[in-house]
Amino acid sequence: MNLGLDGKTALVTGGTRGIGRATVVRLLSEGANVVTCGRTEASVDALRQDTSQDHGRLKVDIVDVRDGEAVARWFDSSVAASGRLDVLVSNVSMANSAEGEQRWAEGLQIDLLQHVRLVELATPLLVASGIGSITFVNSLANVQIDVPRAFEAYAVFKAGLLNYAAQLSLRLNKKGVRVNSVSPGPIVTPDGAWDSPDTTTEIYKTYIARSGFKRFGTPEEVADAIVFLASPLASWISNVNVRIDGGAVKSPNF
Repeated sequence: MNLGLDGKTALVTGGTRGIGRATVVRLLSEGANVVTCGRTEASVDALRQDTSQDHGRLKVDIVDVRDGEAVARWFDSSVAASGRLDVLVSNVSMANSAEGEQRWAEGLQIDLLQHVRLVELATPLLVASGIGSITFVNSLANVQIDVPRAFEAYAVFKAGLLNYAAQLSLRLNKKGVRVNSVSPGPIVTPDGAWDSPDTTTEIYKTYIARSGFKRFGTPEEVADAIVFLASPLASWISNVNVRIDGGAVKSPNF
């Protein structure tokens, strides 16, 4: 299927591993020009090597999205200088090992504020595109309250991100920019939180049992939904949150 992304420019944060990487690869396969970032030289180099056949349509740099000034410099040099942006996929999230109030402070930065900063930078170019779209990679945690204490801040900020996306949709639809979210369940990725799960442990058995398909998801299954929502083929879809969880959440998705 031709998604209408050939020659378009997409920005994906955290595109060197997991869902972000699968999204980058899918966008490249559709003919898009892709700008992305990772936190380590090794991950950036690996992505460059694995996508070397894409004839210079990928630009990838080392950026820590928690550093607002660094993100602004990266955006200016890699996107603003070209004067074009059609697709924004705000993807980054990471485990927060801090304790107490510091866990909330760090969670605010990585799971909410960095998305807001990026949207503020990208909005003028997305409006100018005429087909601009924003897709947030969220989490099923946005509707869960039975979470361990270590994830309570994470779940709160993911719920906040969903509300922010809805507010953006209301404001930006009038300017021709669509805003959507995807909320994946457990996804198996190399070096990720669910890497090579030992399904004999209680936590893995619990999550597998919740899925109607009795398995975990893959990054590619999430990336396919992201790229469709970001594409012109989804031109009448906005303010939607797509659960990608194998039917794990047992409630209507209003």
